[in-house]
Amino acid sequence: MYQMKPMEVRSAIAHVRESAPENLTVQTLTANPDIVDSLAEDLSAFNVRHVIPMTHKATHAMGSVALYAGDGIVTKLTDETHLEQKYNSRLKRNDNMIVPGVLPPIERFKKGAIVNEVYPWIDRHNVKDSDVGRMKETLAIYNLRFKPGDNKRGNIGILPGPGRKLAVLDPDAVELLDPNFGILANDSRRWEKEVHSRLYPLYEDHQKKVAILSVTHPISPKDFHP
Repeated sequence: MYQMKPMEVRSAIAHVRESAPENLTVQTLTANPDIVDSLAEDLSAFNVRHVIPMTHKATHAMGSVALYAGDGIVTKLTDETHLEQKYNSRLKRNDNMIVPGVLPPIERFKKGAIVNEVYPWIDRHNVKDSDVGRMKETLAIYNLRFKPGDNKRGNIGILPGPGRKLAVLDPDAVELLDPNFGILANDSRRWEKEVHSRLYPLYEDHQKKVAILSVTHPISPKDFHP
């Protein structure tokens, strides 16, 4: 298993640059050290001063930088240009949209060209091969499917709570099954309620911190995911 010791944000970005220099987001961060410093300040408002890099060459994640921030929190940094390119016409990016079957971010905000999405850490180590088929069936109910090559265990996690409720970890991994139809609003609302009921304390606590953070770093409704 890939393991790293906690380090400061700037050191974590430098580590990703050394292990995966072709990563598009780390290239942007390297060229804009002021954004890295600003991100570090934002994380310190959450009492996060050290992180563990989760992105390295073996992860094949060349568009984003994932950092484990402790307390069950993962922060995902993505160059906005790459984010726009990743979302094709089959499922257009909508910051306020809850995609059923996909783990929603606790919050989302921007620093320059970098989009920072904060996610809860959920169990991904106990995902079985059979769960991939189950997840595909669930997505189909919502008119969704995995993108080619993304139907794999690494893109799936298990939500806490009763039963074996699965969720796609990477929103970039899914697309519309039938482009002539979209996602039903009721499906989105039910999924949001399901996730929050299982992870409510985590979402609630961090949303309070975001409200404080927004006093000094305003977050527009477009960038904030309730």
